[in-house]
Amino acid sequence: MAMLDDEHGRPQSTPLEDRNAYHLGQIGEHKVAMACLSGGQMGTGRAAAVAVNMRRTFKNIRFALLVGIGAGVASMKDVRLGDVVVSYPQETYTGVVQYDYGKLKGDGDIERKDWFSAPPDKLLAAVDVLEALHSRPKKPINDMPKILDELGEEYGYPDENKAPDRLYKADFTHDPEFETCASCSTEFLVKREARKSPQMPQVHYGIIASGSLVIKNGVERDKINQRYQNSVLCFEMEAAGLMNNFPCLVIRGISDYGDSHKNDNWRKRAIAVASAYAKELLSLIEPADVVILPPISKVLGEGT
Repeated sequence: MAMLDDEHGRPQSTPLEDRNAYHLGQIGEHKVAMACLSGGQMGTGRAAAVAVNMRRTFKNIRFALLVGIGAGVASMKDVRLGDVVVSYPQETYTGVVQYDYGKLKGDGDIERKDWFSAPPDKLLAAVDVLEALHSRPKKPINDMPKILDELGEEYGYPDENKAPDRLYKADFTHDPEFETCASCSTEFLVKREARKSPQMPQVHYGIIASGSLVIKNGVERDKINQRYQNSVLCFEMEAAGLMNNFPCLVIRGISDYGDSHKNDNWRKRAIAVASAYAKELLSLIEPADVVILPPISKVLGEGT
């Protein structure tokens, strides 16, 4: 909500069968309808229900941005807490894979069944432009720090002494007797070079693994990743329920590493960086480019 340039409040009316609650507003020249999973419920099925209701109520919506938090995987890229992962097609994958759906074979492996739709080309083109602006060697343009500063200290970069960014080896398990990782031996930390500007979130583009299981085990996290040739950058719990119900781009702020050391210390920062990226992305999309996209109802063959 803090990303909105103008707030329009609640809709005047919604269909009786729509159980979502909405908040309306504007980012730049784009009108935005926001909804979230209610009552602390998570999972692909709940996300699908929210999507079905939303597209039925707002028949002219062109695409969705699924913005939230996720668990980072640092095997292929240097993904760290407070970074952003954006779903982006890679080889045979359209940006999102569902790791808990498929056929269990005799050898214990899973035969995957991934057939998700890719985000609209116009949306991916804007992602390409934003990546270029962030990474160009001469006068890079990045509005995320300014957007994040406006959110205040509550959503700032966590104090290193109170909430350090620590990645432990996959097979090192947190002792459940202790609430924090203060007693976890640094001997089992994965060695990583210090970043020059740790408070500057880095944005990674690639595969996001989605499913209805909370990942809190480093060994299992890495086993799932291996099924996808170690290409997974992030785990989350809603995207697989949306991809074929909504033309959708998934944007996740990294709040943990999907292991037994998982905690909520980085949650607000992760929410902030994902939201800031979404706002900057929308600023690059011209309203005329949105209008030419077909409404979601037509894309899914539901008429007008």
